[in-house]
Amino acid sequence: MRIKLLILFLLMLSIISGNYYYRNDIVDKSITILKQGNGTYHPVEKQDVRLTDRSLIVNSINPDSLSWFVQKLEDFGTRFCYAENRFEVSEWIASQFIRMGFTNVQLDPFVSSAAGLGDVSQKNVIAILEGSTYPDEYIIIGAHHDSFSTSYPHSMTMAPGADDNASGTAAVLEIARVFMYHEIQPLYSIRFMTYAMEELWMHGSYHDAAKVLEEGLTVKAMFNLDMIANQPDDLDWIFKIIRYPNGDFLLDRALERASEMNMQIYSTYEGMHLSDGIPYYEIGIPVIYFFEYYFSENYHKDGDTLANLNLPYFLQFTRLIGSVLLDISDTVFTNIQETDLKPVLNNLNLKNYPNPFNPLTTIQFTLSSPDIVELSIYNIKGEMIKNYPPEMYQSGTHSFQWEADGVASGLYFYQIKTESGRHEVNKMVLLK
Repeated sequence: MRIKLLILFLLMLSIISGNYYYRNDIVDKSITILKQGNGTYHPVEKQDVRLTDRSLIVNSINPDSLSWFVQKLEDFGTRFCYAENRFEVSEWIASQFIRMGFTNVQLDPFVSSAAGLGDVSQKNVIAILEGSTYPDEYIIIGAHHDSFSTSYPHSMTMAPGADDNASGTAAVLEIARVFMYHEIQPLYSIRFMTYAMEELWMHGSYHDAAKVLEEGLTVKAMFNLDMIANQPDDLDWIFKIIRYPNGDFLLDRALERASEMNMQIYSTYEGMHLSDGIPYYEIGIPVIYFFEYYFSENYHKDGDTLANLNLPYFLQFTRLIGSVLLDISDTVFTNIQETDLKPVLNNLNLKNYPNPFNPLTTIQFTLSSPDIVELSIYNIKGEMIKNYPPEMYQSGTHSFQWEADGVASGLYFYQIKTESGRHEVNKMVLLK
């Protein structure tokens, strides 16, 4: 129980402190396009595929239905996590799952805070399609349903968020509708989810990852859908898949299905820590993250509307995702697929000594290459009590010293963040 509580504290700490690139707690997903050359273009090899019941299922994913879901979400005016209508948004999404015939639909509440705006109540949405063979083991497919535009005050009344991220939410809803309509009976239960409060740093998905740990749920894989509907008319269609080191078997299956569908795929690790997949990856769950290749010029603007989406591209992407989900939810997992790989982000060898300590401790980390490093220390409530501003360090082992005079005995957490995107959190105990 104590170990689980510590892990939950670490997850909550990540919610409060995780803002790698943007100082005002906004998740800036545009960083994912800055290093496009670090990925891989996968050649399209056309195949003759016999029409099967399976392809009939995938092809019943409907463009009018996708458009309808996006428009309804846009019509809320804003879905900002501090706006007064935030519960109305969650409740409407839940009502759509119920309308489809789902009997296990949950509004999962939590309270969080961000950007100095104070505590705020939120509701994730969960709809479960029970598995036929392994009903207590899950595949998660999720997207965030909140939106942001221009600024905090402005977003309280206007944040249409069609691409970011009504597109992902609409795809989750449409795939759920099709699976229910065709009476799909997967081997594993599918957990269709939409997350609240992603735009201010993945609060909803961190809450759910903590819930997965707390309840001891077995999750085989997580599909993350975020911004999947932007494609300029005058450029070749390319579909991006952000890969995770423990999810290559998911990427391999996606590449197989994309080849059958004559889709050009670009895969990359860049951006893996900028959306709702990372909380699950950090607790060892394999993740695959679907994302548009050409970043929307309307990102976090009032122009992010249905009228500015590329619906045929959106449809094709959603069909690919549905096809891969069909495969994975009907696959018996092997030990190779379930290998618990250490996240590549947590490779700083972070530690402190002595631990426990009174009142002085040394916090040590190691860099494999030069990087800008920032250290922050938090109490058990997640309140920052000490910050060492970002500073350039060369490769090798370095250390900070923290003298805890005037600080009460107890459990504390310290977090290292680097400009390159690596981070690690650890705990220490002050005994006076």
